[in-house]
Amino acid sequence: MYGKGGTMSVSTAETTTPAITPGNVQSTNEIECLTWDLEELQIGLNNLYADQQHSTKAVTDQEYKRRPNRLAEITALLTESAKHGIVRFFQIGDNSCLLGFSEISVKAPLKFRQMVGAMIDTSCNWKNKKYKDLVQANPTWGLHEFLRKMGLVPAERGDFRIGDGTVIDPGKLDMIYYKKWVFHKNQLEVRKVGSRSCADFAAGAAGGGGAGGAGFSVTQTAM
Repeated sequence: MYGKGGTMSVSTAETTTPAITPGNVQSTNEIECLTWDLEELQIGLNNLYADQQHSTKAVTDQEYKRRPNRLAEITALLTESAKHGIVRFFQIGDNSCLLGFSEISVKAPLKFRQMVGAMIDTSCNWKNKKYKDLVQANPTWGLHEFLRKMGLVPAERGDFRIGDGTVIDPGKLDMIYYKKWVFHKNQLEVRKVGSRSCADFAAGAAGGGGAGGAGFSVTQTAM
């Protein structure tokens, strides 16, 4: 799954159904191949954290050390999910998150939630002593927050029940069971430090600039 230099690749070339985004007037491209450079992503992520409002507070050594591990785990999860057709990635206009896409379409939300659960259960990187009770009640909270800090927010909940009436929704506290995730720059909690904002860092990451260079490369298909 990992290549040299901490690089990960995911190909979705076999999927050709176009994304449907109501009201969207920008070009939409499906990303056929998305390659991540974990070292560059880590630089970009640290810049985003450094420029967000909450990071004016003290950051523990443990939290700082978990960032590269969390990046490795979430990119591995997305790679495996795309490999099996569970998720697809789309680029809308020139708007993209740190990971190189504008939107995640989750074709099998329950399966994706199960994969997330397996990742969380076998890793210490999503625990949080400060919010122990919250994490215990909702194990997916940490991953949701990690994605939100990169500007990714859920846009469409997974189905509540299947055709025979069986309820499959994991419950209202679950924060990962969604069909779609989209990137919004306003979710980056913009707070200027000097003359720069974390929105600038996101733009720099996409263009190979402010976040230390692009942490991804893509191959796209126009819709």
